[in-house]
Amino acid sequence: MKIIEISYDELAHFLANKSGFSFLQTAQMAKVLVARGFQEKRLALENAGVIKAVGLAYSQKVFAGKRMELMAGTFAAEEQYESLFYQHLKLYAKRMKITEVIIQPNHKDHLYNSEATTIKDLEAIPSYFDELGYTREKSNVYNMQGMPTFQYLKDLSAFTSEDEKLLLKSFNKNSQRKIKKAKQFGLSIRTMDYEEMEDFCRITRETAQRQDFGDKSLDYYQAMYKNFKDQVEFLVAEINLPKAIEKLKRQINELNPKKVQDQDRIKSLEKDIEMVQAIQDEEKKEIIPLANMLIVYLDQEATYFLGGSLESYQNFSAPFLLQYEAMMRTIKKGIPYYNFYGIEGEFDGSDGVMRFKQNFNGFILEKTGVFFYRPFPLYYKLTHSLKRIVFGLIPKK
Repeated sequence: MKIIEISYDELAHFLANKSGFSFLQTAQMAKVLVARGFQEKRLALENAGVIKAVGLAYSQKVFAGKRMELMAGTFAAEEQYESLFYQHLKLYAKRMKITEVIIQPNHKDHLYNSEATTIKDLEAIPSYFDELGYTREKSNVYNMQGMPTFQYLKDLSAFTSEDEKLLLKSFNKNSQRKIKKAKQFGLSIRTMDYEEMEDFCRITRETAQRQDFGDKSLDYYQAMYKNFKDQVEFLVAEINLPKAIEKLKRQINELNPKKVQDQDRIKSLEKDIEMVQAIQDEEKKEIIPLANMLIVYLDQEATYFLGGSLESYQNFSAPFLLQYEAMMRTIKKGIPYYNFYGIEGEFDGSDGVMRFKQNFNGFILEKTGVFFYRPFPLYYKLTHSLKRIVFGLIPKK
């Protein structure tokens, strides 16, 4: 029994007809990593010529060494092979002269309700990590490409493709109001083509700069599009300005200005018309993209991997409509869970991303976090101390 390197086809064949793995463990993701310039390895635990577990790893040079990361840990055919994979991974790391191995296992640790008040223990953290010499660490210590420790999800298994109104009612009042507002303007959602990836980048880039997080590159989005094919959708929410004005005017015509209850509504719609008209006069074009998202579909889970919105057009509530549309598409595909993906895990109200996702009344899932293993501990300590002295990059504990 040993760790070997396998082909893309071998990895895809092993995962075929299986469920419960992350898109971060797939052959498609391996090709995306290559496109980004990473040195990736498709690893497998082999026993008598048969693959029993797989793991997608990528490596990068660090100060006086090499770090290898498994973004979602291993996926095994049977539970017993998980620990065996990590046991033999240690030998592989030594053989390849890796100075640090970092693993983000795809294990569920805690379950919280949407407000993070109810806590339920799920799977116990496997004891074999400690027994094998892996050390648990806070996930924010490393700038990693893997899955976030804290994720926000919604269970869609009770909804059918005919339940659009029921799905809307399952959101909180603010979300319902925002989605109705977006529909009031006649916003449309469509799938973007490969040739539009630069346009996709413009929105995510603006969002990343505004919210101070790292955006992906154009090459990354193109690689996701090419390799995941029909398992991904790049969605964009747009407004047709002339049609929006017409739609708003029709809504005014349906109201009675003599009725007191309609008068405030008419004034609100007239202000909306003025806003849209001002944008049209400034932009000199009819269709404006407002927000976008990248969604990845697997059999058991659809993941809102990333997205963005333009700050100038927040009044149109496009991100809310996008999430609603993405969930309806997930339901129509028969996928039971919708994963809004990462949140910070700080439940003190400071996480704006979490506050947005809470509008949809889901739940919070905490993964087991990050584990690391250092095959050459003395060498690691020496270079770690030297790095701190020379560059001052790592604060003393």
